[in-house]
Amino acid sequence: MMARGLVCNCALLLNLLACSPDRSATSSIAKSASPDPNLLQNISDRLNALEKQSAANELLDTYRGERIQMLWDAQESAALLTTESNSYAVARTSFGPFVLVCRSVTPYLDGFKVKLAIGNITSATFNGAKLKIGWALASTAESKSREVEVTTVFYPGAYSQVEVVLTPAKSQDVKIVSVGITVNVITLR
Repeated sequence: MMARGLVCNCALLLNLLACSPDRSATSSIAKSASPDPNLLQNISDRLNALEKQSAANELLDTYRGERIQMLWDAQESAALLTTESNSYAVARTSFGPFVLVCRSVTPYLDGFKVKLAIGNITSATFNGAKLKIGWALASTAESKSREVEVTTVFYPGAYSQVEVVLTPAKSQDVKIVSVGITVNVITLR
């Protein structure tokens, strides 16, 4: 942009000098201020290079932003749990990972009550959490989700029991559930 402004200022100066009533004074200035074609080409080349560099920097900034978002998304991820066995899964939070296992699934109203054991493997105590539970309806392939605020205290190095209700659901709908955890109240000793 600065190079364009310089070219415009040179052109404006030449126009003003050409319109000046004192031709003798302006002719010597005009001769010394007349643009050198090589200089103008050099300025134009530099301007083009700056524009290309600016476009490359914008592209790089976009890439960096996408990469940062991807890393952030990888940092926080939900655990995929099977409700048919006592297998473990890991939910990642910004404060560290939590180990989850499904302890039981029992019919409840028009859905199921799922009892989860959530293991805090960090050295911090967390007071409450927001759980985002997801499950899929087998009949329509539609996914359902529910956010639940729990007041459970998650002590370091220990499991805490949490029950969540998934409705509406049939038994084939809750064979696999996803559990995301968001914690925001932390206590250190």
